[in-house]
Amino acid sequence: MKIVAYLLLMLLTACVNAPIQQKHPSKACLEYQQMMTAPMPREAMQKLQKNASNLKNRD
Repeated sequence: MKIVAYLLLMLLTACVNAPIQQKHPSKACLEYQQMMTAPMPREAMQKLQKNASNLKNRD
């Protein structure tokens, strides 16, 4: 029973803290978001397409 209560408490705490963290994200979080939403450089896209094509042709 203690485990269930502990898990419930953790779940409620996570739900309450999530909106707070979104209002004041850390520097690392902002940098990660910026990196993930930035457009992919052309060279990287071409390399991915070439690798995908090579894998497709190999199979």
